[in-house]
Amino acid sequence: MTTVESRLDRIEALLERHIIQAEQDRETTKAVVRELVENAENDRQTLIDTVTDLTEQVNHLTEKVDTLADRVDRLATEAAADRQQAALDRQEIRRIWDYLLNQSGNGHTSQ
Repeated sequence: MTTVESRLDRIEALLERHIIQAEQDRETTKAVVRELVENAENDRQTLIDTVTDLTEQVNHLTEKVDTLADRVDRLATEAAADRQQAALDRQEIRRIWDYLLNQSGNGHTSQ
């Protein structure tokens, strides 16, 4: 074997090792990319699920707030009516009280 042939054999062996290493690197890269894509899809789905859950929670809380607001409005209306009735009751009690005082002061007795 000549020196040239020996050099060519070494170059061929070296190229063959580099080609094998490049193919292995390519397969590893493909596997990593597949895993990254899968993880990204899982993360995306997890994010979608989380946003969906949060949206449902916000909707539920909004319904609760609306219900509470309706109850507060209703209670405020009832309280205003109660205050108005109490004022009328006080006036009526005062009127009766004054009447009774006038009756007692005039010497009239009630039976």
